[in-house]
Parts: sequence; C-alpha cells; structure tokens
Amino acid sequence: MKKPIAKIFVMFGACVLAVAFTVMGTFAFASDAFAVHKHTFSTGWTAGEKNHYRVSTCSHDIVSDVQPHSFTGGKCSVCGYAEKVTHTHTYGNEWESDYLNHWHAADCGHDVVRDMAKHTFENGVCSVCGSVAPEGNHEHTFSSAWKSDAVNHWHVATCGDNIVSGMAAHTIFGDECSVCGYRIDAVEPEPEPKPEEPAFKVTAEGYSEGMYAEWKAEKTDGLKVSYRANGGEEWLEVDKELIRFVSSDTVRADIVGLKAGTYSLKTERGGESVVTDGIKVSAYDRSGYAHFKFSEGVGAYKDDGTPKTDAKIIYVNESNKNTVTATFGKNTYTGIANILSNASKCVTPLNVRIVGRVSAATWASGLNYEKTDSNTDSDGNLLASAIVGLNGKQLPTGKDLLTQDALIEGGYNKLQTDISVLEGLSSKASYSGGAYDSSWNNCAINGAENVTVEGIGTDAEIFQWGFTWSNCNSIEVRNLTFDDYTEDACSIEGGNEQYSADDFEYKHFWLHHNTFNEGINYWDVSDEQDKHEGDGATDFKRISYVTSSYNHHYNNHKTGLVGANADSMTANVTFHHNYYENCKSRLPLARQANMHMYNNYYKGSTGTNMSLRENAVALIEYCYFDNAKNPVLSDAVSAVALLWDCAVLKGSQGSSTELKTVANRVVRLGARDEANGVDNANNQNSFGGLNFYLEPSLFYFTTEAAVTGNRYFIKTGDIPQRLPELAGTLKN
Repeated sequence: MKKPIAKIFVMFGACVLAVAFTVMGTFAFASDAFAVHKHTFSTGWTAGEKNHYRVSTCSHDIVSDVQPHSFTGGKCSVCGYAEKVTHTHTYGNEWESDYLNHWHAADCGHDVVRDMAKHTFENGVCSVCGSVAPEGNHEHTFSSAWKSDAVNHWHVATCGDNIVSGMAAHTIFGDECSVCGYRIDAVEPEPEPKPEEPAFKVTAEGYSEGMYAEWKAEKTDGLKVSYRANGGEEWLEVDKELIRFVSSDTVRADIVGLKAGTYSLKTERGGESVVTDGIKVSAYDRSGYAHFKFSEGVGAYKDDGTPKTDAKIIYVNESNKNTVTATFGKNTYTGIANILSNASKCVTPLNVRIVGRVSAATWASGLNYEKTDSNTDSDGNLLASAIVGLNGKQLPTGKDLLTQDALIEGGYNKLQTDISVLEGLSSKASYSGGAYDSSWNNCAINGAENVTVEGIGTDAEIFQWGFTWSNCNSIEVRNLTFDDYTEDACSIEGGNEQYSADDFEYKHFWLHHNTFNEGINYWDVSDEQDKHEGDGATDFKRISYVTSSYNHHYNNHKTGLVGANADSMTANVTFHHNYYENCKSRLPLARQANMHMYNNYYKGSTGTNMSLRENAVALIEYCYFDNAKNPVLSDAVSAVALLWDCAVLKGSQGSSTELKTVANRVVRLGARDEANGVDNANNQNSFGGLNFYLEPSLFYFTTEAAVTGNRYFIKTGDIPQRLPELAGTLKN
C-alpha cells in the first residue's frame, strides 16, 4: 500500500532539522575545548652530534630552531658544544723487543702496539730489529682481562715486559664485540689533561750500571733524589755527595752501582717533585782476562754491578782531597793519598769515588835539558853534571837528599802556587850509576785488595798525578780522565816471576772507560830525557789476568808497557775496544806475555804502534789500523803476532796481506776460521805457548761466540764509526 509522497518528505525534513539543531548545539557548548594550542620551548640550547635545538616545555615531544653546529676552535659558536675528534693512534719508528717478539709501541700516550711479530734470528741476531738471541728462556705471563681501543683488543703482560698477547680486531655482532665486550658506540675518553709543568724540568737518562738527572737550579740545599727499580715499591735516596753543580746554573745527580734494568728516578725540591720512569740501565762489558774464571767481581763491585757486601764508599773532590777521612780497623786516615796508601788495612772492599777534578801541584818551572855533544855520554845520554836546578847547582847525589821538600829547600826548584798541594804523594828523584831518575806526584798503593777508584759523571779527573798499584789484587779503575800526569797515570806491578798464569800472586786488574790524555813532566831528570810527556799511561808488570778496555788514549808518548824487562813475566792480558788516537809508541811494548787484542782502533800512530819483544805472543783480531806507523813490529825471534780479520789501511806500514818486521817473525793469517796452530819451538814463556787461543781452559774467546753471543762485538769495518763514541769516559 503506497503512502502519500508528501508525508514522506515531511518526515525526512523533520529528521534533518533535528539532527542539524543537535549538532549546532553541541558545537555551541564545546567551543572552548577546540581553541588553538601554542607550544612553548626552552630558552637554552640542547646539542646533538650534528645539530643544536630547543626542546619543548609544554610536555609535547617536539623541538624547534634545529640548526647545524657552527664550529670555531673546536666548539660551536652558538651552543658551545665541543667538537668530537676521532683519535688516530701514532707509533714510534724504533723497534721495541723482548726475548720472543718485536713491535712498534704507540707514542700518542695509549698503551697499544702494532707490527708485533716473532724474531727472525740469523746468526743469533734478529734480521728485523737487531735483537740478540737470549742465552736462556723467559716465560711471559699475561692478564686474563682484555684491553681494547676502537680497532683491536689484547692482553697485557704481567711479567714486567712491555709486550701484549692475543691482539686481534674486534668481532662485532650488533653493537658489541663478541670477544671482549667492546661497544661500538663507546666514546673514547678524552686524554687526561697534562699536569702543569713544575718549576724545574728534569732530564734523566741511563748508562752502564748507572743513571743521571740534570736540572736548572740556584742551590742544592733542600734537594732530594731517589730511585727505585721497575716494579719496586721503596724509593732509595742517593748520597748527597752525588748531587752537585756541573755549571753555574745546572745541578746533576749520578746514581752508580746499579744492576742492568729499568728504573724510576724522583727529584724533589720543597713541595715539588718530578718522577721520570722507564730509565734503562745497561751492563758493563766484562769480557777479557780480568774476569776469566773469576766470579767474585773485580774491585769493590760484584759482577752484577752492585757494591760488594760492606763496601766502604769514600767521596773525594778538590776541596776535601786533604781532609777526607776513612777508618780502617781502629785507625783513621786523612787525605785521599794517605787513605789509598793504607788501603791494605781495609778488610772490606773499598770504593773511592772521584767527583770533579782532583789536582796536585807540580813543579812551577819547566827544567828540561837540551842534549849537546858536551853534556852527553857516548850513548847519547845526558850526563848527571848537566842536571842543575834554579840555583844553578847540580842535584845532590845522596839518596836521602832528593826528596821534594829537600829540593825546594835547597833552591833547586819550586812548586806551582795556583794549585794546592795534594798531601801524601811520593815525589822524589834518585841517583844511581852516574844518572838520575825521578818519580813525581806518585800515589803509591801497596798490598790493597778489592779496590775500585771511579769517576762520577762526565768530569771526574786526576790532574797532574797518578797511581802505582804494587802487590795488589782485584783492582778496578774506571771513568777517569788522566791529564798532565808527571810519571805513570796508572801502573800495576807485582813482585814475583812465574811461568803459569794461575801461579802469579797478584791477579785480576780491570782498567776501563778511562781517558788518558798526554802527560807532562816539568822537570825530567832522567839521562834519556824521555819523560817530558810523563813516563807512561798504563804499565803492567809481573801480574796476570788483566783487562784494558774501552779506554781512549790521546796523544800519549809511552802509551803502555807489558813486562818490566826481558826477564819479567806478565800473563793473560786483554786489550779490547780501546781507541788509540795520535799516540807515539808502545801500543803496547811487550815482553814475556801472552796477549789478546780485539776490536781496537789504532789511528795515526807516529812511532812504533805495537812492539813485540822477547817471548811476546799477541793474538790480534778484528782490529782497525788507520795510518798507523809500524802497526806490529818485532825485533825478537821469539816474538809472534797472529793477525786475523784486521783492517790495515793505506798509510800504515805493510798492507792487508803483509806486515814488515825486523826479524820477520810476525805471522799473518787472513781469517780466524782459516787459522791453525803455530810452531812453539822459539817461544817458551807464553803461558800456554803460541796456541793458547786453541785451549778453552786457557782462553775465553771464539769467533762464533763473539759474533753471535756477544752484543758488544763490533765488525771490523764498523770500528771507525762506533769506537770513538764507545771508548773513554762517560759522555752524557
């Protein structure tokens, strides 16, 4: 049934109007709720890695004013955000090493390394870093915890060696290394700010069995210097005598008697202190006969470089040379010459440390006599009548009238006035057989044992005097400059003749790292007039087991003597790593001795370089002769020299294949590995014969051991470059 169409439209219209009125009413009542919202933001900046912005303060998670940073001088000029800089490790160029590996260590302040690899040893030396193969095995230990940087992780050593283990690149899963836990979003911490430099800056370095520190200062009062071994806890204070001025504004401290190793040094002044870590101390080279079959240590030191038990230490300088005291038993001795003269009464080892120059006054007037036909005998020797003093009179001929005091009192000569007298020296002339001889400014030491006389630092000097060690045992002289000595700089002599090295009563003498300059004698009264430059640098007579090493002989006249005369025995003498520069003769002059010379540098010898006489045997190897007149000269049928792997340069008499000799007894062999024994028929007193070098019980040196196992050995061709730096007194 159809409804009326009009009714339908009326009903639809009513519904539309009802809905419209309802909607309009709703909007009318809710107008406040739909008002426009205004966000608010902070006035300060918030920074991200790339941009800065302001965060909302109206609880809505939005930002405004987003801008990229504007960096100036490492900071954003708008918000102050510090620019992040990716750190790149840098490494040193020098190899560092231990027994197994070598590597380059970081020099940027971080404890990382690179290029770590095991040594590649060839003939006992690593072909990459130059390290020498160890004699024993060392087992490294490492921490269980990982250390890391942005690239690698590793374990550090806990055994004291500066090495690492297990270094590898990170294995990243997600944002974390699955091995060590390093997170890739970890920010590398900024380097620790460097502390402000103290008011004084310290330079510290190590050397052979010692180290030093230097700094600028106005006084030494209140200064304290201490040291400790790497890994040690206790700081050991150094003796105050070791702290002194070395220039008008520079203070230096030397610490001696140390084992080879790594040390820390602390310098304190008032409330300030400076600690220097990682100072490396090396060992002295104890090669040679002085230490052969002798483990007690020569002198006052043990073989490890530390003082022997109960060693008595005495410090000597110019101001206390006549007042320093030492007590031996119940007696006290005053003055260094008096102390040394009575060293035989010291029952413990004695260590005399020379600080700076210690001088002796000598004759003020140079009374040297010109030889003429009228004042010499048929042999060309000066007649005694020609030896006159300042008073114009001949010297007395009575032995008791030739002391220094008697000569001064009689007006024959006088002493210098600018240098104070060193009391206790022997200074006298003697008359015998129609001729005079003399011994001026001689420190005579008789019967001493286990004595070391050493220089401290770089400036220790024995000036215008010297030592004569008679009937002594176990004597060491080191790091001293001898200058203007009037007699012998350092003479060592025993009292008995033997035909076996071990039967000598007086043994074990070690002279090393000394500088022997030219001597001077202002009053040479000998008939030969051969003491104008002193009587000699080093003399060895009637003793055995001697080493002269790393000494610099400069412009010496009578440089060295082995054996007092044709009948005087001396056994087992080693000369190694010595630098003979512009010396005139006796390098050495030798009789009745077996000697080993190696790694010596003979440069510019002007007389007879090496003179071998009765029953002298010299094994000379890996030495360098440069413009050395008469490199090896023999005037006795019983003298023999064996030259192996030496360089004899043009300008030296002879060539690389032949050396001229008076008696034609020098045997020249080219290379050590080609050597055979030599006929002993004409040599009876060489303490093992000419072939002593072939018997291990008599000799310590082989080519193989030297090249592969001795880190001090120098190849012949390298000697001119290296030896001038190695020989002589301390240079830093």
